[in-house]
Amino acid sequence: MAKFLPVKKPILPPYPQDPLAITRLSFERIDRACPLLASLSPSLRVLARRMVHACGQPDIVPSIKASDNFVEEVQKLRHESPHRLPLAEIPIFCDSAMLCAAIATRAPHARCFTHTPAAKLKAREQNITRAMAAIDLYCQQAGEEVAKTIFLFGSAPTALLRLLQHCYVERSVQLPAALFAFPVGFVSASESKQALLECVESNLPHKPPPYITLVGHLGGSALAAAAFNATFDDEADATSMGRVA
Repeated sequence: MAKFLPVKKPILPPYPQDPLAITRLSFERIDRACPLLASLSPSLRVLARRMVHACGQPDIVPSIKASDNFVEEVQKLRHESPHRLPLAEIPIFCDSAMLCAAIATRAPHARCFTHTPAAKLKAREQNITRAMAAIDLYCQQAGEEVAKTIFLFGSAPTALLRLLQHCYVERSVQLPAALFAFPVGFVSASESKQALLECVESNLPHKPPPYITLVGHLGGSALAAAAFNATFDDEADATSMGRVA
């Protein structure tokens, strides 16, 4: 009969377990690691801190680019509309199901067309990415509602580029209500975000839609969701985020 040597049990280090204490400690460490946060406006500082919290990389702060008064302008979509629309009545487009899931607490109505049969068929017939097909289908279906839509990109650079093509090159649709632009990867991600900045600049003196992005190849659904959720946090949400730490 085989004999097994006694296994030494691993000893885990002590670790905090109070979720709110973990969150407070995380933000304290982020503030110490990111002195550049102090140079941002108070509202953008909140978003940047949450983005660092989501990815664990303090060095992203210099690469965050946003339109003037981004948070305030996006919040106006809800608070200063003629009917004070709840967030649930503002159309929201996501480029991935993962991103929809990440903002579901605040925006369970967010839509992703990328994995629909129509997008798959269009992508196959036209030899384009499903993300591009999803943008085409949404813009065709939404029509004038594009101007009321918040677009979130946390995956596909081709989706952002396709929207820019429709809005700024072809001018076939109106400019969106707001853009959270965080495509990720090594093919066209950096270029897509640079294209966004150049499109905005080329359209001056017309006011651009509120936008936030992270220049370079970094990005992802976690960053897009962190920025979106922080933008629409209320006092209750601000403390509840610590419960999953």
